[in-house]
Amino acid sequence: MKLAWDRLSLLLGQTWDVISPLYATVNNDTLMWNAGNLGDRRPQVRVSFEPKACNGTFSLAGALGLTGAVDEKNLDAATDTTRDGEASGLPNVQFRLGFTRPFQRGKSRWGVGGWGHHAWEKTATPVAGEDEFTSRSAGIDAQLVLKERVTL
Repeated sequence: MKLAWDRLSLLLGQTWDVISPLYATVNNDTLMWNAGNLGDRRPQVRVSFEPKACNGTFSLAGALGLTGAVDEKNLDAATDTTRDGEASGLPNVQFRLGFTRPFQRGKSRWGVGGWGHHAWEKTATPVAGEDEFTSRSAGIDAQLVLKERVTL
């Protein structure tokens, strides 16, 4: 479900992550998971704000989502069947700030963004003496559309 106003939207449901928004089309069946891409589709609550600028659009997005959508990690599977991200009882937190400039008078479209996340995981049985784990990421993305079918 998505509720949208002029420049603000609220999305509830399964959709693509706010973080790591680009993936290589030469390997889009796995989205380059486990090769550096952290993004996936997951249940989430997302708020986005996209004000117009004089030569493009800014975007600010934040989301709370289900931790462990890609890896489905369960370090204590022998004693507990709940995935570690769900066992924590806490969502992952994601954010992204970006800017996109559209095609204008023969110029190429380009966009840049910075993003990050924080997530919590918990095990019922300690693993290496620990039962609570966190993960964090920070990254940047950039895209340049040279022609209709040529993108860097």
